[in-house]
Amino acid sequence: MKLLFENWRSHVNESPVMTEISFDDAKKRLESKALTKWIKGMAFDEETKTMTLNPEQIESAKVALASTVLNLVPEDLTDNQKGTTLEWIISIGINDPRVKQKFYNEATAPGGAEGVAYAHTTTWRRDLERYWHTHEYSQKKDIFSIKTWGALAVAADAAKRKFDAAQEEKDYLDADKGIEVFRDDDKMRIYALHNKGAACKLGKGTEWCTAAPGLNYFEQYYEPDDPLFYFEIKHANIGIHTDTDRYQFHFGSNQFMDEDDNDIPEDYRDHLIGLLAKTDAVNKYDIVQYWVNRNEVAQMIYDEDTDPEMLFMIVKEYAGTGKDNDILDMIIDSDNTTEEMLRYIILNDDEKIVEAMRDPRVSAEWLQTLADSDDINHRWALSDVGLTHHRDDAVTPEILAKLSEDENYATQERVSMNSRTPPEVLVKMAKSPDTFKGAYDPERSRVNMIRNPEVPSEAVAFVYKRALAVVEPVDDSPERKALDKAAGFKTQDMGSLERALDNAVANNPNSPPEILRDIVNRTTKKYGLEWGTLFWIAKNPNTPADVLQTLSKSKDPNTKRNALDQLGDQYRGIAENFKRFLK
Repeated sequence: MKLLFENWRSHVNESPVMTEISFDDAKKRLESKALTKWIKGMAFDEETKTMTLNPEQIESAKVALASTVLNLVPEDLTDNQKGTTLEWIISIGINDPRVKQKFYNEATAPGGAEGVAYAHTTTWRRDLERYWHTHEYSQKKDIFSIKTWGALAVAADAAKRKFDAAQEEKDYLDADKGIEVFRDDDKMRIYALHNKGAACKLGKGTEWCTAAPGLNYFEQYYEPDDPLFYFEIKHANIGIHTDTDRYQFHFGSNQFMDEDDNDIPEDYRDHLIGLLAKTDAVNKYDIVQYWVNRNEVAQMIYDEDTDPEMLFMIVKEYAGTGKDNDILDMIIDSDNTTEEMLRYIILNDDEKIVEAMRDPRVSAEWLQTLADSDDINHRWALSDVGLTHHRDDAVTPEILAKLSEDENYATQERVSMNSRTPPEVLVKMAKSPDTFKGAYDPERSRVNMIRNPEVPSEAVAFVYKRALAVVEPVDDSPERKALDKAAGFKTQDMGSLERALDNAVANNPNSPPEILRDIVNRTTKKYGLEWGTLFWIAKNPNTPADVLQTLSKSKDPNTKRNALDQLGDQYRGIAENFKRFLK
């Protein structure tokens, strides 16, 4: 009997029944050591037995990889499906031999996940979505039995074919009750869909999640006053077949999709909305009326024959009212918009103030007057466009000097990060006790200030000594990490003021040599020569030769190489000076 029981238990354990994994539980692995170990494994050079990435690069790569992995999880899944998918990607997906190197290349590329346009992301996300939407028909119900992305695509395609065949045979008895007809002729059909049967019947063969009978996405989207709209365009009759295109609109979620569940171009979206406007739907549904009006307003905005007074009336109707930011984007984008209209947006709409300020049609002279504005948002926006270098003509060093004394710490922060802020102003800001007053962490703001490569050595030295006087010891405990996370800090590079300080100083080309030496002496005692900050100090042009000689002994190949390169540059400089002296 015991043997029979063990055999039965073994059979159960091997069956394709999946353990439920919540999405939140799966995401915890993104914060665990799993991704770090994967990055380290890829970064380890077997030939030289060395790590090709320093600790900070490893952490950055982990963050980028986590972002990529999370981006692969489709939205239109249940919580359990999302959790299981994420677990599969971490456990199997990133280890697929054919794509493993691609994941690593993306994670370690300049800019991380945002620096690379990963072509496979959309395809893989769709394969995952198709897999789950047709899961009932899959021969691979346990996703962990699928070992590669290619095998996942094959499994998903096979299930989709079975799913489509089953759909063709199904007769949705309630479908007709859920179809509201607005147009049905030899050229097109326009329906509003009010039940799942209608969505499944008309969505046969598409990638629409609302057409998947085993899922509840129709209910998630549908509202009686915001139904799904179905468009079927009949292009040509070929024998007994008709060449058609199908589209599904849901106005409430701004989704306008083709049969493959891709967003359609805006101009064609507006064309179909124009056709919908010619039906009774525009009178029955307020949300349709809204979109029809929106398109009409858009046409007036871009029509060069529109009366300027009429256009200004549109500006006043939308600026600062919170009605529709898309309309304001169109106004700013339109060639018909005048400087007066843009000024009105700047003065009345806080959400679009920066976009309007960036427009070259707004004169630099007028923008400069906002440095004296009583409105805190005007002054902050001016400092922001100055930092982003869109309006250097308006945000001059003189204006930056004035804004440096602003009562708003956010404005001060923008000024402190601007490379065009006069050096003497930056020194004054560093030393003033009123700088960044009101910020959540003024000392951290002051440290961030010296990330600006134009901050002079005098300011760097002052901030360094001030910060060290109040700095807390580096604490990597779970409790500290939790507090840092709650405060919005990244544990690795901003988890402590000390670490942020050292990194900022290490990357500033004006940092005094004695301070760079102090950082090396202090950090090597705690962490050794492989500490990530030392990688940047080895690149700093002000690092003394004796310190570089110490760093050249690091086992980290990047730190070692940077130190040797800097030493070479310094010795060449000495040689050149000696030659000039002899002459």
